[in-house]
Amino acid sequence: MKRKTLIPMIVVLVLSMAAVAMARGGYQQGGYHSGNWAAYNQLTPEKQQQVQAIIKKYEDTFESFKSQQWAKRTELNALVDSGKADKETIHNLVKELSDIRDKVYAEHKKMTEEIEKDTGLSFPTMGQGMGRGYRGCGNAQQGNCPGGGGGCPGQRF
Repeated sequence: MKRKTLIPMIVVLVLSMAAVAMARGGYQQGGYHSGNWAAYNQLTPEKQQQVQAIIKKYEDTFESFKSQQWAKRTELNALVDSGKADKETIHNLVKELSDIRDKVYAEHKKMTEEIEKDTGLSFPTMGQGMGRGYRGCGNAQQGNCPGGGGGCPGQRF
């Protein structure tokens, strides 16, 4: 192929791929955070306000957990970077981070149960689905979770 033909073909290919990505809403539409927003958009405005009120009620709690996680991660990173970290201290910080993550999961579960009870809108449990995302083990049918999913360490709740 001649260079005169190759360059325009590459440009057309790149632009067509970009158009497809934009048409599907970009990458932010996928994964856990896509949740059940299609169903949310079909709720009546009153039910949508109920969902927003419930989410707002939990915002301060989640923000507090986020700050705690940031502080522990910063402490852990500083300790590791200093070169003066001992195994027990690192283990304790990692356990504290895990405990905070467990609290986030429990609070999220409580929030989604309240939303489901009040509006009928259900959200997937954190860590569920195909990927090995936040606390997930992936698809149990692919053999990623011991015991067909029931023994998944991220699903011990």
